[in-house]
Amino acid sequence: MVRQLESARKELVESEERYRTLAAIDPLTGLYNRRYFFETALKEFYKAERASRTIAVVMLDLDLFKITNDVHGHAAGDAVLKEVSARLVAALRLSDTACRFGGEEFVIALPETSIEQAGQIAERIRGSIEQTPIIHGRHVMNITASLGISQFQGAGSNRIISEKDIDRAVSRADKALYKAKNAGRNTVAFCP
Repeated sequence: MVRQLESARKELVESEERYRTLAAIDPLTGLYNRRYFFETALKEFYKAERASRTIAVVMLDLDLFKITNDVHGHAAGDAVLKEVSARLVAALRLSDTACRFGGEEFVIALPETSIEQAGQIAERIRGSIEQTPIIHGRHVMNITASLGISQFQGAGSNRIISEKDIDRAVSRADKALYKAKNAGRNTVAFCP
C-alpha cells in the first residue's frame, strides 16, 4: 500500500509539472507565452534592480503578416510563425527569453544587455528573418520583421519591482516598434 501511495504521489507531481509547462508554452511555436514572460521578467527585473544592471526588452512584429495569411493561407502563416520562432531561438543566448506575445508579435528579454548590444542582437534576428525565405509546400515567402528596443536600468536598490515596471519597458519597446514600422518596416528602432 505504501508503494502504491508513493507511486500515485510521484505520478501526481509529474502530472502537475507537465501542466505547469503546458501553461507556459505557446502550443504553435513552442516558445514561452505572454504569461510566462511577465512571471520571468519580474524576477529578471528584480535582479537587475538589485545589482544595478540592465535588461533590454525587444518587441518584434512580422511585417504585413496579414497579407501572408490572406495570400498563402493560415497553414502557411503558422509555418512562418514556427520558423521565425526557431530563428529567434537560434539567435539568442541561453540567458535570453523569447516569448510569443500574441498573433505575429514576439517579446524578448535580454538580461545584462546594454541597448547597443540589444541592437546588435535585434539586427541579427532581423537579418535572419529577411535573408532566407520561408518555404511551406509550394509557397516561398519572403518575410521581414520590425523590432523595437527599450532598456531597464537597475538602480542598485531593494525596491520592489512590479508588473508596472515591466509594462513600462514593454510599452517603450512597443513605441520603438511603431517607430520602426513608420520608418518603412524591416528595421530596428530604439526608444530614447
